[in-house]
Amino acid sequence: MKAIRAQIAKIHIAQKELRLSDADYRNAIRSYGVEHANDLDYNDAEDLIEKFKSDGFKVTSPRPSPNLGEGGNINGWGKQKYTELDSRGKPFAKSIKLRKIEAMWRDVSNSKTDESLRTFIKNRTGIDDITFLHDGDARKIITALEMMKQSKIKNKSMSKN
Repeated sequence: MKAIRAQIAKIHIAQKELRLSDADYRNAIRSYGVEHANDLDYNDAEDLIEKFKSDGFKVTSPRPSPNLGEGGNINGWGKQKYTELDSRGKPFAKSIKLRKIEAMWRDVSNSKTDESLRTFIKNRTGIDDITFLHDGDARKIITALEMMKQSKIKNKSMSKN
C-alpha cells in the first residue's frame, strides 16, 4: 500500500522543522529505495516519520480554521459534524441535512463564509443559525440552494454561447 497524503505531509513538515538540507532529505528518502516521498509505501513512510521523531520532529494536530473561532468548531468536523445534535429528535434537522446545506452553500455561493450562510438562512427562514433549523426549514434551504445551482449552470451555459 502506498503512503497516504497525511504521511507525505508529515514528512515534508518534518523536513522543514528539522531544517534538513535538500541533500540530507533526499538521502533519507533514498535509503528506502525511492527517489520521492510520494513513492514510499505506507510502512516505509511510517518508519521515516518515526526516524524524524527520534531526530526531534514533533507531530502536532492541525490548527483550527481561522473562521471557526477560538478552540475550533464546537460542532465537530467531517462526517461527525453536527452529529451530537441528532439526539434532539424532531422537529430539528438531522446532521446529514446540515452538512449537505453547508456543502451546497460552498458550491453555489460567491461568498463561501459561515457568516454569509447564516445570513442566507436568516433571510429565508428567520432562524439565526444552521443548528436551529427544523427539518422543514432545512428542506426549504436545500431547495433554494438547488435552484441557485441550476441558475448558476444555466448562466454558465448561456455565457459560453
